[in-house]
Amino acid sequence: MLARIRERFAAARAGDGAELEQALIRIANVSVAYLYFLWAFFSGRLPEHTGLLLLVIGPGAGLASIAVLGWVLAKPGANPPRRRAFTVVDMGGIALVMLYTEEVGTMLYPFYLWGIIGAGFRFGRPSLRFAQILAVAGFLAVLVFNRYWHEHLILAAAFLLGLVAIPFYVSMLVSRLNAARSEAEAANMAKTKFLAAASHDLRQPMQALSMYASVLEEQVSGAGALRVVRGIELSVRTLEQLFDSLLDISKIESGVIKPCVASFPLMPLIEQVVEAERPLAAQKGLELRTVRTSAWAQSDPALLERMLKNLVTNAIRYTERGGIVIGCRRAGATGLRVEVVDSGIGIESQEHQRIFDDYYQVGGASGQGLGLGLPIVKSLGELLGHKVAVRSALGRGSVFSIELERSSEALAPAAAAVPQVALSGARVVLVDDDVEIRDSMRLLLEGWACSVVSGGTLGEVEDKLRRQRLAPDALIVDYRLATMTGLQVIDQLRATHGKQLAALIITGTANLTLLQQRALGIPVALKPVPPGKLRAFLAQALQQSEPADPLPSTRQRPI
Repeated sequence: MLARIRERFAAARAGDGAELEQALIRIANVSVAYLYFLWAFFSGRLPEHTGLLLLVIGPGAGLASIAVLGWVLAKPGANPPRRRAFTVVDMGGIALVMLYTEEVGTMLYPFYLWGIIGAGFRFGRPSLRFAQILAVAGFLAVLVFNRYWHEHLILAAAFLLGLVAIPFYVSMLVSRLNAARSEAEAANMAKTKFLAAASHDLRQPMQALSMYASVLEEQVSGAGALRVVRGIELSVRTLEQLFDSLLDISKIESGVIKPCVASFPLMPLIEQVVEAERPLAAQKGLELRTVRTSAWAQSDPALLERMLKNLVTNAIRYTERGGIVIGCRRAGATGLRVEVVDSGIGIESQEHQRIFDDYYQVGGASGQGLGLGLPIVKSLGELLGHKVAVRSALGRGSVFSIELERSSEALAPAAAAVPQVALSGARVVLVDDDVEIRDSMRLLLEGWACSVVSGGTLGEVEDKLRRQRLAPDALIVDYRLATMTGLQVIDQLRATHGKQLAALIITGTANLTLLQQRALGIPVALKPVPPGKLRAFLAQALQQSEPADPLPSTRQRPI
C-alpha cells in the first residue's frame, strides 16, 4: 500500500509537480486557518453562531482539500481547467469566511496574496491575473457587505491597493524571471544540441580504433606488442569515458533527460555492466565479480545502468590490487540497495561528501578522468529519486550504494545467463556507412570465424546476399545512415529473412534512452561498442533463434 502511494506521488510529481505542491499547501493552509478560528472561538473573539458555523465549515474544507489531492494523484498531469476551478474555490472561500468573521477574518488576507503569487510562479502570468481578478472581486464583496470594513475605510483601501499593486509588481518580476530562464534554457539547449550533433561523428573514429585494437590483440603474440595494444585499448576506453561524462553532465544541466521508469530484473543489467567493464579490470589484474540476485527493481534501466557503470569504473580506477564485487540486498520493507564494494585506496571521512562535487578527485590518486563520474551518479540519483551513499575508510576500500524501489515482481527468477556459444560460421550482416567502422568490425568478426556481409546501404547488402545466396543469422546496423534509419533497414531485412532475425542497433546518438524507446525491443549499443558486447549479442542470437529459412535454391553456409 505504501509503495503504491509513493508511486502515485512520483507520477503526480513527474506529471505536474507544481499542482501537487499547490494541493499539499492548500491542506496546510486550511489546517492553519481552522486552528486559528478554533482559538478565536474558544477565546471569545467570535460570536457563538459564527464560531459554530466555522467549526462545521472547517472540517468540510479540510476534506475537500484532501479530495483535491486525491484527484491530483489519481489523474496526474497538467490540467488547466482543474487549476482554474480550484482557484475560484480558494478565492471564493477566503472571501466567504472574511465576510462572516469581521475583524478576526482579517488574518486571512495574506492567503489572498499567497494564492495569487503562488499561482504566478507555478503556472505563469495568466494564472496570476486570473487569481488576482477573483481576489479583488471577492474582497470588494467583503467591503460592500461587511460592517467592520465600513468602519475602517482607510485600512480597506490599503488592503485593496495591496491586492492590485503587489501582484502587478510580482507579475513584472515573473516576466523578467521567465525571460532570463528562457535565455538560459536556450543557451543550455544550444550547447546540448551541439554536443548531440558532434556525438555521432566523434564516436565513429573511436569505434573503428576500438575494433582495430581488438583485431590487433588477437593477431600479435609478443608480450611487448600486447602491452602496446592494451595501452591503446585503455586509451580508447578512457577517451570514451571522458566524452560520455561531458555529454552526460551537459544533458543533466540542460534538463533534457526524462526518466522512463519500468519494472525489470536487476541481474541482467548488472551482468551487462560487468561484461563491459571486465576488460578494464583485467588490464589491472583485478577480479570483477557479482553476487547473483533474483530481485526486480522499479527504475529507468538505461539511467540506472549508467549510474552503476560509473561506480564500477570509479572502483576500478582507484583499486590497485584485490577486486570489486557488485551485489544487491534488501533495504527496508520495499527497497533494494545495489552495492559496489572495492578493495581500493579508500576515502577519508571528511571527503565523503566532496567526492560528489564536479571535477573533484581524491587527493593523491593516480586515476585519470575529469572528476565527473560520481557527480553524474548523484545527479541521476536525484532525478530518479534514488539515494546514493558511500561508506569508506582510508586504506580499507569503499562501498558505494544506490537505494531504489523493489518491484512487485521481485520474486520472479532472474534471466538465465547466455552460455558460451561458438561463433564459427555465423552469418552476420553489417550495415554502416562509415568505411573504417565496416572494415574494422568486419576484421574483428572474421577473426571470430564469422561470415560477414557488409555494406553502407540496404541495397548494397541485399545485392550481396542475393549473389552469395545467403540467409543471415544476425544483423548489426548503424542507426544513422545516409538515406534511411537502421530501424528501417532491420524491418526490410526481417521482411525478407524472417521476423525473428536477431538484430543489434549501434549508434553514436546522444539520446540513447529515446532511441531505445523507438527501437521497440531491439537492443541498442552506444559506440564505441565493446567487443565483449558484440560477442554476447551474437552468442545469444545463435542460441535463441532457429536457423533461417534458405532463399530459393540451395543454401550455402560459408566457413
